[in-house]
Amino acid sequence: MTWLEQFAWGFLGSMAVEVVTLFRLLQRADAPPALPARYRTVLYWAVRIALAAVGGGLAVAYNIENPILAANIGAATPAIVMTLTRDPTTTTRAHAEPLARRHAHVRPHRT
Repeated sequence: MTWLEQFAWGFLGSMAVEVVTLFRLLQRADAPPALPARYRTVLYWAVRIALAAVGGGLAVAYNIENPILAANIGAATPAIVMTLTRDPTTTTRAHAEPLARRHAHVRPHRT
């Protein structure tokens, strides 16, 4: 595949996530379907298209030759970006506190 094809498959994979999300919203909505306000803003679509472009860029960066794999990278882009941009200090505190509470009743093992 050319880099442009890789980009297109990654981009389409990322946008497919949005299509599925909208489809699910429309399936469970009462008639007439009420879309969340975010879908009516230009800012949301600009950010969403930029995120899809990042998905296309990741498919090119990984040099993926298989269209399905390139689409999968595009679909996984939000998770990849969220993982890369996560604040480790916030994440550690958020997960450590419930874990400590959950095991507060456990006595330390004596050797």
